[in-house]
Amino acid sequence: MRFCLYLLTCLSACGQFVNGTLVNGNFVGTNATAVTWILAEGFEGSNPDTLSNIGYDNTGWRHDDGYSPTPEPHFSTSGLGLSGTYCLRLNAQGDAPWHPLTAITEVWVYFKFRSSAWNDAAANTIFALTPGWPDAKAHDHCGVWVNGSPPVLYVKEGGTASTPSVGTMALNTTYHCWLYFKNDGHASFGFSTDGVRPTTGNNFTSMTNGEETGSIEGLSPWVSIASVVFYYDDIRISATQIGDNPP
Repeated sequence: MRFCLYLLTCLSACGQFVNGTLVNGNFVGTNATAVTWILAEGFEGSNPDTLSNIGYDNTGWRHDDGYSPTPEPHFSTSGLGLSGTYCLRLNAQGDAPWHPLTAITEVWVYFKFRSSAWNDAAANTIFALTPGWPDAKAHDHCGVWVNGSPPVLYVKEGGTASTPSVGTMALNTTYHCWLYFKNDGHASFGFSTDGVRPTTGNNFTSMTNGEETGSIEGLSPWVSIASVVFYYDDIRISATQIGDNPP
């Protein structure tokens, strides 16, 4: 018994056992150290997409060639408050680099996001979970949308959207973002500036009445309207919950 208490104390001190739960046999704490990534993309690599843009950590990135996108997956993070040396910059309608995933019906997503220009003329997708290619070119299964200036955020699943967040995003501010989807109608989105994952409050929105029953087979940082500038970094995809400040 004394050994067990000592072990728990050590694990807690090491950050392995704080405010967490057992998920599929793995302990997921606030720092999400036990999470296994389905995909981890930091845009520090030298792999090309299908338009020969260099800068991805992972192979397999592609684009809808029906647009004339200008993604920059090797854009300097200097002065942006993002990780590493490079990030992904999108600034043209149709910029939507896409990466395939093995079909999954429940998924947790984390990414860092920043904007230096909004367009409040219409709602805009900033991130999408999609069916496989080429269906991903036409629609998403679950998306994070922004609307207004400064924008509120909401999550949309099929043709149904959640109540917009009370909190808004400011320009030139880096946000930690968490997206959740399950093909039984559940989806949620939360964002913060300090890396702590919200589960309630002004910077959180969720829904239980989504219409999408299909599997997720891809993901896409996404610009669906002109005159915006978006930056992305540290995209993480997992089959288990992602906690605060994931590595």
